[in-house]
Amino acid sequence: MLKNDQYFIYVDPGGTTGFVVINGSMEVILSAEVASWFDVPKMVEQYFLYCQEFDYPTPVVVAESFHISAQTIKKSRQNEPIDILGALRYLNLKYTESVLVTQTPSEAKTFSTNDKLKKIGFWYKGGAGHANDAFRHALLYLTKHGHINPKDLV
Repeated sequence: MLKNDQYFIYVDPGGTTGFVVINGSMEVILSAEVASWFDVPKMVEQYFLYCQEFDYPTPVVVAESFHISAQTIKKSRQNEPIDILGALRYLNLKYTESVLVTQTPSEAKTFSTNDKLKKIGFWYKGGAGHANDAFRHALLYLTKHGHINPKDLV
């Protein structure tokens, strides 16, 4: 079992960014939709600094991957996901000397259904769904790494 002082940060990067923080007891500390992309790296860095100050384990940061394709260019010219992921990669290397964990949108959406999210209390009411997309990455990551039993989701 993980300790309360372990933090997991999940980011669904975009023009409006889903942002979720969960502790080692699987309690939701923060769930939000952040309108300004440049606030996201600041928020993540605050958790790194907080954990350093209190000698807590370094937070694990997980973000949705973003790949530019011909379809991406046709749909929209979003720079925010690229900027956010770049800043998160930098912060992760600065504070942990490890690679940022990324997961694909399709894997998170396929595994982390609305029913599963609601069942375990990973649900953001209101907003445009960006925070729930961050919760999808939380559920996927925590299940893949043995922190949540998949049997508890059915």
